[in-house]
Amino acid sequence: MLQIISGKFFDSDDRYVYNAKGIVFGNYSWRHPIETCVATLEPVDTYASVASYVISYVNQIEKRQPPEKNVLIRTGDSEIVEQFQLLCLFGLRAYFHQDRDTVAITCRQHRQSSSDHHIPSAFVPRYFSNPIRGSQEEIEFFVNFVSQVVGLRREHYRIVITSLRNFAHAFHVLSHNIDLAYSLLVFSLESLSQNLDEYVPVWEDYHDEVRRDLDPILGKLSSGTANNIKSVLLRSSHLKARRRFTEFVETYVEESFFTNEAPEGYGTLRKYELTRALTNAYTMRSQYAHQLLPIQEQLRHHDLATWDVLRWKNQPYLTMAGLVRLIHHVIKTYVSRQAPVDRQKFEWRNELPGIIRVEMAPQCWVWQHAGFEPGHAAKKLAGFLSQIGTARLTNEPLTDLRELLAVYERTLPKAKKKMRLQMLSMYFLYNSIVPPEGKTPKHEKVFAKNNNYFNECTIETMLTWLLLGQEWQWEPLECANQWQIYLAQRFKESGLSIPHLMEIALLATIAQLFLKSEIPDKHKKYLNMAMLDAAGRHEVQKLLASAHDTGVHLHYQDICDAAKKSQSATN
Repeated sequence: MLQIISGKFFDSDDRYVYNAKGIVFGNYSWRHPIETCVATLEPVDTYASVASYVISYVNQIEKRQPPEKNVLIRTGDSEIVEQFQLLCLFGLRAYFHQDRDTVAITCRQHRQSSSDHHIPSAFVPRYFSNPIRGSQEEIEFFVNFVSQVVGLRREHYRIVITSLRNFAHAFHVLSHNIDLAYSLLVFSLESLSQNLDEYVPVWEDYHDEVRRDLDPILGKLSSGTANNIKSVLLRSSHLKARRRFTEFVETYVEESFFTNEAPEGYGTLRKYELTRALTNAYTMRSQYAHQLLPIQEQLRHHDLATWDVLRWKNQPYLTMAGLVRLIHHVIKTYVSRQAPVDRQKFEWRNELPGIIRVEMAPQCWVWQHAGFEPGHAAKKLAGFLSQIGTARLTNEPLTDLRELLAVYERTLPKAKKKMRLQMLSMYFLYNSIVPPEGKTPKHEKVFAKNNNYFNECTIETMLTWLLLGQEWQWEPLECANQWQIYLAQRFKESGLSIPHLMEIALLATIAQLFLKSEIPDKHKKYLNMAMLDAAGRHEVQKLLASAHDTGVHLHYQDICDAAKKSQSATN
């Protein structure tokens, strides 16, 4: 949002404009207003142990044309303040937060109790000092950095803000969980590297300990077979992600990091150690994320982690201080290398705060026929099934689908079998449910021509006969197999999605087929599956439990009636 109010995405000067302010606290001391391209940081009380600042900015939104479409005139103040706060934290190398007490506690210089082991200032130099006396050089860098970040292309701005947010979150949790803080710092670098995906890993990148065990075994095979095995192993996405991470960081580390920026001392990171130190950091992050394993134990002790690197058993490990210094350099370099953009075409309204994307109700789109293709059939059928389910519970009317089904009539001969079945299922159901005046004129001819498709056992035909109250003539194992096929595609974007109560009714009907075939264990198994899938609908579960004990056959309407009772009880 901070970049949006800069106006670089707007096409006109006709805007809603508001002078706005936010409050932030920090350990940085500066007596004069700091003006940047998007906001001004105005000191209020810089002599206190925690300095107070007001962030002044202009919140502006371009007006829509025509004017009657304007419904939003101001938004995003909290996000604007938060993003500018992130830039303050990074650009001034000081700790900023919107809560005064958080700043005071995080920037403490002494232990508050015997269990207070992780004082942030003991692990990261400069950022948590109290107070930090500002300099003109630092202010100039900050103002220029804000201008560079706001001037980025939108996709690069998102990446940088995400990285800075993880960077700040690491500082927030350092007092409580140093392992999480360390991992968040690695995440901060990793989020920057996500747009670099050209690297192809080689065998030398594979895990050392695994490669040592595999090399003697592979050496006994022919070179062709061994290389094929290596190629399969190298497809590991984790390995590629790790190498992408290290390569990205190396790309944005300049010589100055090892020369004039490097602190004096034995523990400063050396150029030849960089790749190995990054690999070790990435591995510790992965081990913490997946197994909650702590970072290298020596890094958790501030007396051993005051330099860039801890060297242990011939391995370099980046300390918190070293990782922070590296991230600051990499982000600064990354931002400075991007070409600034004064104006950019971008659908900025889609990224305004508070916007949430939800699926439209079927009645808003299921009837639409313009541009219909057979590939849309599964979604159309799912929408219509949802309408049927709602109608059974609330008596809401169905949408008039005659124009869409007329398109179906012309499209059916050209559609693939699966899509044709989905279209026919919707066509049959609609024309069987609605009153005579609502049916399509050609429905009887279409029924006669395509009736044979409903002899085959598929999830579509099972559903059609279920909703029309017709008995299934198929074998239970055949129906159970179709259920498993349905489950395999259930969560695919292009797959058919069946409403919840219909799924339960399908399982109950399959269970009844097994009972009729005298396979009681399968009957109980599928009823139990239905009961577990009816979670949250206690009346439906009671009905299924009764059928489990008595063997009574449940129809779809029985399950709908029980669901109504559950809703009434909830209301």
